[in-house]
Amino acid sequence: MAWISIPFHDDSHVGKVVIAAGVFLVVGIGSYSLYHLMRRKNKISITADTGTDGIKTDGLVECIDQLNQAIGNLSHIKLDHYKNDEKSQQLILCIDRLADQVHQLQFSLQSLQATNDVNSNRRDSFTSLASSQSSDNFYDTTLEDDDAYNSGIERFLSCESLESFPYRQSKQETIINLDELLKSVDQLHDNYNVKSRRKALDKLKNIYINYQQNVQVLWRYSRAHLDLLDYVSENDAKSLTYSAHDIAKQAISVDDNCSQAHKWYGLSLGAIISYEGNKKKIELGFEFKLEMDKALELNPNDYEVIGYIGRWCYECASLSWIEKKGAQMLYGSIPSATVSEAKDYLVKADGIQPGYSKNNRLYIAKCYLYESDYKNARHWLMQAQEVDTITKQDKEAEKEIAKLLLQC
Repeated sequence: MAWISIPFHDDSHVGKVVIAAGVFLVVGIGSYSLYHLMRRKNKISITADTGTDGIKTDGLVECIDQLNQAIGNLSHIKLDHYKNDEKSQQLILCIDRLADQVHQLQFSLQSLQATNDVNSNRRDSFTSLASSQSSDNFYDTTLEDDDAYNSGIERFLSCESLESFPYRQSKQETIINLDELLKSVDQLHDNYNVKSRRKALDKLKNIYINYQQNVQVLWRYSRAHLDLLDYVSENDAKSLTYSAHDIAKQAISVDDNCSQAHKWYGLSLGAIISYEGNKKKIELGFEFKLEMDKALELNPNDYEVIGYIGRWCYECASLSWIEKKGAQMLYGSIPSATVSEAKDYLVKADGIQPGYSKNNRLYIAKCYLYESDYKNARHWLMQAQEVDTITKQDKEAEKEIAKLLLQC
């Protein structure tokens, strides 16, 4: 469907209604046809050579975009002279509902892709949930596909009142769909491989279009950027880092009481440090600690945040006297902490979730080494070795563990 443009003159009020109704009818049938295609998911091609191991949906996405353009043009039709005309008011409401239906198509398509990635065996039940709204939908789900399609077209053509027009998706159903999408994103995040991490970022790019004020989407979108830092070039890593920072900052502006938003904003600050000068690094160090303290205040049991604070304390406390004095002379002040504080945070984090991080146990051992407690240092180094080596940081930690064991 091409871009639809409707030039009207102010004195052609009847023409406005007639042509708008005709365009609405065409767009509505096209919208429903797309919905039917999504319902008949068994005929959608699943291929292994696509970038996302998913469904070929380019055609559907393009059609939905064009429908959105057409609806945008319809919204500019002036019906001011028909405020008391019941039919005209019905047309206005129908256009609004059509816009919601097209939005649902777009969202359902994303949901279908997400469900395919999470569990192919759940595809049938999830698509049924995303497409079944009420008994007043375009077709009866108990009918065969072809019968349902024909029945839906007939009902659309005979739509003489608002009662027979399908109602917009309920808020509860929208929440369920979004929860499914975010659940699939979290599962991809937990896979710890570049393919899954890229899929997570791609999915969140699509979700972000419609949910730019949803804090649960925003902090995950920031996280997805930081998740890829170990798998891309230095230039790409820098771009991802600053994008993650901006998105996390937006998440805080949406909901300042979201612990995850503060957590990932803090981690983005930590990632930015490597690209800034020395004075800026100290400023970012202070800000990092403030964000982590806020995240911990909002969620006292977040063991990852507790561990990050412990590592921050260790890095500050383990600076040499010369380094501290030099920084004070140049920048006026530096963050202060003690190794004892660092150890308390790190041990607490491992106590909440034992073995969650090889690096966390390594830092506990480093605290004991700093205090010359070699027995406990060796114990925690051995404990760190027992944690699976998965990430790039884990591999680097494994090398440091081997070197420190020689000192115990």
